[in-house]
Amino acid sequence: MLIAELEGKIPSKLKNSEDLLTSFVFGILKYLSSPFYLQSILQGSFNSTGSNLNFDKELTLCNYVFWPRLNTSEPDLLLHLMDMGGSEYIICIEANIILENLARRIYLLKSKIETIVSAIN
Repeated sequence: MLIAELEGKIPSKLKNSEDLLTSFVFGILKYLSSPFYLQSILQGSFNSTGSNLNFDKELTLCNYVFWPRLNTSEPDLLLHLMDMGGSEYIICIEANIILENLARRIYLLKSKIETIVSAIN
């Protein structure tokens, strides 16, 4: 897909697709031999409370679930991570391109995260 984009082969109606963005970024990371790059990206992001994500130890395992269908939502990506100490993490990724109605999007994202957490527990 990335090569198609670079060569101008993606139809213009798909260029602002959040699913395409998710596929480009995380699809590539999925096939790298080490979760090091994913860990670096995640540590530069923030959680639903606005705090930076930090991992105490190096990640050793990462399972990617693209567009999982949950009871009431479909996040773009769920990551199941494990670090060297055996600690596990579940991270929900929701890609957003358009900043219109940002407050509403943040509220909806927070609702999705709460739904996912309650489904896991």
